[in-house]
Amino acid sequence: DIVATISQIVTEPTAEFVTKMTSLAVAAAPDQRIDVATAMANAAPDASLEVATTIAATIANSPEDELHTFLAQESDASYPGEGVELVVNMAQANPDRAVDIAAAVVEILPQEASNVAESVVQTNPEQAERLVKTITEVVPELADEVALVVAGLSD
Repeated sequence: DIVATISQIVTEPTAEFVTKMTSLAVAAAPDQRIDVATAMANAAPDASLEVATTIAATIANSPEDELHTFLAQESDASYPGEGVELVVNMAQANPDRAVDIAAAVVEILPQEASNVAESVVQTNPEQAERLVKTITEVVPELADEVALVVAGLSD
């Protein structure tokens, strides 16, 4: 299993090394990209932002992403999509960078903004204001949408 192998290799890597390993592993096993990202971020939490950005780019460039999400939602109606799953897993590996990770993923996958905001606020409600501010800075056109989602969760 590629995920187990990667977890064993990564001991004290640099963010650059982790990003390269993530890219290579995802190229070898694209259907396991979220698992690969999770393993890499757990092995090297300081590289979680870079890992999230790398994986978000593969999701954005992947024509089968919509099919993957559709099939996952067919088997589990509550499946939020790969972008959200990525943010949740990366934020668990490095909670202090949850907002930065969410903003980086939303910048690459703007269609995930509402779901990403919702998931981050549900797991880190104290980060709500900072999340809205950070996403607004990176993707200003989504400011109102994200603010509405976050406000709806705060009620």
